[in-house]
Amino acid sequence: MTDPHEALHQALAGRYELQEVLGEGGMGTVYLARDPKHERQVAVKTIHPHLTTTQVRDRFEREIQITAQLQHPNILPLHDSGVAGDTLYYVMPYVDGETLRARLERDGALSEKETVQIGRDVASALDYAHRRGVVHRDIKPENILLTSDRAVVADFGISKAVEQTAETALTRTGALLGTPGYMPPEQFGGEVTGQTDIYALAAALYEALTGHRWPLGKPVDEADWADVPPEIRTALSRALEPAPGDRWESAVAFRDAIGSKPPVARLATAKVGLALLPVLLVAALGVWQTLGPSASGTGVPRAGEGAATERAMVLVLPFENLGPPEDVYFAAGMTDEITSRLGAVSGLGVISRKSALRYAGTDKSTEDIGAELGVGYILGGSVRWEPGDSARVRITPELVRVSDDTQLWSESYDRVIESIFDVQSDIASRVVEHLGVALLEAERSVLAARPTENLDAYALYLKGRYFWNKRTEADIQIALDYFEQAVELDPDYALAHAGIADIWIFRGWYSVLAPRETFPKAEQAVTRALEIDGTLAEAHASRAHIDLEFDYDWEAANRGYERAIELDPKYPKAHQWYGGFLSAMGRHDEALRQAEEARELDPLSLIINTWVGLRHYFAGRNDVAIEEYLKALELDPDFAPAHWHLGWAFGQTGQYEKAISEAQRAISLSGGSSLYTASLGHAYAKAGDHEAARQVLQQLEEESATRHVSAYHVAVIHGALGELDNAFLWLSRAYEERSPWIGYIKVDPRLDGLRSDPRFDSLLQMARLDS
Repeated sequence: MTDPHEALHQALAGRYELQEVLGEGGMGTVYLARDPKHERQVAVKTIHPHLTTTQVRDRFEREIQITAQLQHPNILPLHDSGVAGDTLYYVMPYVDGETLRARLERDGALSEKETVQIGRDVASALDYAHRRGVVHRDIKPENILLTSDRAVVADFGISKAVEQTAETALTRTGALLGTPGYMPPEQFGGEVTGQTDIYALAAALYEALTGHRWPLGKPVDEADWADVPPEIRTALSRALEPAPGDRWESAVAFRDAIGSKPPVARLATAKVGLALLPVLLVAALGVWQTLGPSASGTGVPRAGEGAATERAMVLVLPFENLGPPEDVYFAAGMTDEITSRLGAVSGLGVISRKSALRYAGTDKSTEDIGAELGVGYILGGSVRWEPGDSARVRITPELVRVSDDTQLWSESYDRVIESIFDVQSDIASRVVEHLGVALLEAERSVLAARPTENLDAYALYLKGRYFWNKRTEADIQIALDYFEQAVELDPDYALAHAGIADIWIFRGWYSVLAPRETFPKAEQAVTRALEIDGTLAEAHASRAHIDLEFDYDWEAANRGYERAIELDPKYPKAHQWYGGFLSAMGRHDEALRQAEEARELDPLSLIINTWVGLRHYFAGRNDVAIEEYLKALELDPDFAPAHWHLGWAFGQTGQYEKAISEAQRAISLSGGSSLYTASLGHAYAKAGDHEAARQVLQQLEEESATRHVSAYHVAVIHGALGELDNAFLWLSRAYEERSPWIGYIKVDPRLDGLRSDPRFDSLLQMARLDS
C-alpha cells in the first residue's frame, strides 16, 4: 500500500517541502512545511482520502473560496489550497504560539483578564465572519491559537456558509463537523447559525476560567459557577442557553458583554477631548508652523543650510476608529496617509505616529502634552469605514490650539470610498490653511497625489503597514502577504513594493534569514518601486540601506541617504539610517547630528532613541551611550534592542555582570534571538567565564542547523576568547554571507583585540574600508 505521507510529498514537490507531522486527528493530518517561493514556514492541513467523496470535494472547494476572503487580525489566513492525488489540502501560516488547549493542559485555569482578552479577540473574529455569511462550526480550545499579543482562530477551512442548506453539509457524508463537547443541541441535528459559534466560544471560555468542561445537558443555572466572576457569568450563561433564540443576538454583543479591554485613553481638558485609539492602533501625525520668537521647538539644520527658523509644533493624535475592531487598520492607515501629505510641505514638520502613541493610556491633558513635546497645536479626529458595494468613509478631523484649548477647525467628511484620496488631500490642505503656511506649487501636487487607482490594493496596503508596524516576525509575515496581494492587484503601486523591500531588509538585519536570501528580494522590490516613482523617499532610503548592508557600496549608500533626505527631510528613518552609515564610516559627529535630527522628528521612538545611544557607543562615549539606552528603556522597559545594546556598553566599561544580565533580558524578551544569544556569549567571554561562552557557541552551532546564525556575531565571541584564528575564520564567513555588520568592522569596539593582526588590515581592504 502506498504511504500517504510519501504520496503527498511527491504531489506537493516544488511547491511545499513537508518537514514533519505536527498532529493527526479524525479529519486529517497537519504538517509543518516550507514554502520555498516565499521563504517561510507554513502549516499544510489535509483531509483524509477516505473522507474525500465527490460531494465533500465540491463543498470543500466552495467553502475554501469563501474562507479565502476572510482577512482579519484574529483569523488565521488561508494561503493556498488544492488536491494532491486523493488528498484535499489547505495551507495556512505556521504560528509561533500555542493552542488554548495546550495552555490549559500546562497551566490549568486562566485568569479573568486573560480569559476576557481571548474571548474578545475570538468574538471579534466571529463577528467579522458572521457578517460575511460564514460560520466556523468548530470553535474549541484546539482551534484557538495564542500568540504573543492576541488570540487567533484557526480552521475556518471547515466552516459553513450560512446561506448553504444543511443538505449540503459534510455531516451528510458521515463526517460530523464540530466537537461534541462544544456543540449546542441544534448542531447535532444539522442546524448551524452564528449562535452556534457563540455557544461554542462560551463553552471554551467557561473551561478556561474553571479548568473543567461545560456540563452538556445540564441547565445553565445548575452549573458550577463558583470560579466565574458574576459579570462574566451573566455573559456566559446567556450564551450557553439551549435555545439559539435565547442567546446573544450577535458575536459583537457577546464580546461587549464579556468585559472590556483596558479602557481607551482620552486626552481631555475642560474644553476639548481628543480620543486615542488603543495601543494596537499604530498611527499619528504632526505639523510644524513657522511662527515668531515665542514658538517652541528648534529645527536642526542639515549640511549646507543656515540656522533653522523657530517653529511651533503640531501633534496629530491617532484618529479614533468608530467602526468594528477589525477596521482599526483603516483608521491607522488614514492617519499615516495624511501624515505623508503634510510631511511634503516645506513649511510644516511631522512627528512620527509612534511618539503620539506614547500618550495612549495617559490621563495627561493637552496642555501637559504640549509642554512635554513642545507642541502648540493638536490635531485629532475619528474615522468610520462602512465597507460594501457602495462603501463610504466618514472622517471628522479637529484642530485645537493647546495654549487656550480653542478649536481652530473641525469638519465632517462623509464620502464614498472612491473619493478617499480627495478627502485626505482636503484635510491636509485645510490644516495648512489654518496654520497660515504657504504652499509651493510642487507641494500642491503632492497633497493631491493618488498612490493607486485600485482601492482594493490600497486597503491591502493599509493592512500591510498596520501589521508591519507591530514588528514581530509573525506580523511581518502577515504584512508581507498583504503587500504582495496589493502589488498583484496593482503592479505599479510603488509604496507597496517599498513595503516588501522593508520587510526583507528587516529580516536580514535581525538575522531572521540569511542575508543572501533576504537582501536580493529587498533589492528586487525597491528597484521596482523606484522604476515606478523615482521621487519616493522611502524607496531611496531602503535602496541606500541595501547598498550599506549587503552590497558594501559606501559611496552609493551615502548618495542614497542624502537623496532620500532631500526628497523628504522629515522622514525619520532616512536620518536614523544615515546616522548609522556615517557612524560605520567613522564620521561620528555627523552621525550624531543625523541621529538627533531623527529623534527631533520622532522624539519618543524606541529604536531611534536607542540608535542615538549607538552613535555614542561607536564613538567610544560609553557612559553617554548608557544614559541614552536607559532613557529609551524609561519609555518601554521591555524594549529588547535597548537591553541588547546597553549590554554592549556595560561590557566596554567593565561592568560584566550587568552586561550578562542585559543580554539575558534581551534574549527573554525576544523569544530567543540568536543575535542576543551571541551577545551573551561575548559578555561571558569578557567576564572571563570561558566555559559559559563556549556553551553559547555550542548552542549557536546547534541552532544553525535549523535557522540562520550570524557568522559576524560568532566571530565576536571567538575574539573575546582570544581565539584569533577562529575569529578571523568567522569574519571571513561573515563577509562571504554578506553580513550587514561588515560595514561596522572599522568602528566596532568588540573587535579591538583583532586590530593589531595583519589579517584585520586585509579584511578592511577587502571591504574597502581601509581609507
